[in-house]
Amino acid sequence: MSASKIEGIKRGLAKKIQDKIVMPDSHFVVRPYGPADSEHWAPTIGFDARANKDNEVQVGFFVAFFGKKSTAVNGYKLTSFGHRFDAPEGYDTTHNYYHIQPLKAWKNGATLPGAFQVQPDTFPTFPLEASDTLDLALHALHVACGAKYIEELARTKISATVAQRAALLHGKLNPVRPVRGE
Repeated sequence: MSASKIEGIKRGLAKKIQDKIVMPDSHFVVRPYGPADSEHWAPTIGFDARANKDNEVQVGFFVAFFGKKSTAVNGYKLTSFGHRFDAPEGYDTTHNYYHIQPLKAWKNGATLPGAFQVQPDTFPTFPLEASDTLDLALHALHVACGAKYIEELARTKISATVAQRAALLHGKLNPVRPVRGE
């Protein structure tokens, strides 16, 4: 991970994330807009694919924020919090819908540093209005990067499908503020 090259994220924090955390291979440090940026949190977004209880391969995402917390003893320590964005887990499960749950450890067992480890990671479960992996990814990007990023995706020329779905999500989350043209 070359987190130290992300504009706006302090090199010391990026290096600490890179050196101290056992992260899954499929993750990216992203540039946030809004409060996460102004409060110096470094968001990461990642994904994994796994078979659900019905043996269907589903892609899920995780968003984790890393920051420095002030302490009286040694100045600062790395802290974090995060969420899993999960696809339906199977027909005969309690979570057979797109949803978000707290993230306190990666699938490889490594815990998020400084995260509140007493919290459960199987509930609360927040349902998402999503119909497929693209919708789930857009929700994860919204949390990691902010509404402004979704608004930018709604104007993208890369993919008409991504632009259309991002505009739909933006409209649902911001009913009085339509996507502005170029």
